[in-house]
Amino acid sequence: MALAFDEYGRPFIIMREQKQKTRVCGLEVQKANIAAGKAVARVLRTSLGPKGMDKILQSPDGDITISKFRNL
Repeated sequence: MALAFDEYGRPFIIMREQKQKTRVCGLEVQKANIAAGKAVARVLRTSLGPKGMDKILQSPDGDITISKFRNL
């Protein structure tokens, strides 16, 4: 594992090859995708509608985004 920086000075990690890991496939992947979709829906549910609230989302590298889903 090595730490590097992009052109904006943000750090990112370069991982070594992970040959010991197995690739997940089939029903297990479908369940993981459904769970991820439900988690996103749960977070954004209160931002929809006329009284919706803005959401502040922070990525792992520290970037901040404010959702604009109100009053669609």
